[in-house]
Amino acid sequence: MKRINAPFNSCRLIRFDIVVRIRLARGFMYAGAPRIVASLWKLDDRATSELMKRFYQGMLGPEALRPAGALRQAQLTIWKEKQWRAPYYWVAFVLQGDWK
Repeated sequence: MKRINAPFNSCRLIRFDIVVRIRLARGFMYAGAPRIVASLWKLDDRATSELMKRFYQGMLGPEALRPAGALRQAQLTIWKEKQWRAPYYWVAFVLQGDWK
């Protein structure tokens, strides 16, 4: 079975209950996703798109970083840009599941 990464903005989908968010993440994992990148609150769509692009480039590009390393690198590169320097844009992302 091919494993996938499943990024989702849990706060945009469900805004009220942390237990429901955890269950949603668990559902992705039961369906075969080894890990999930989720945001803890609603974020700017352009910043999220850019961070996710850099996250996947880190994993699938020549560096072939592990998911945790790719997320960290994406957060650091976003942080270095003036328009997205505020932690609001990059600190909300967390990796759940298999970090390897």
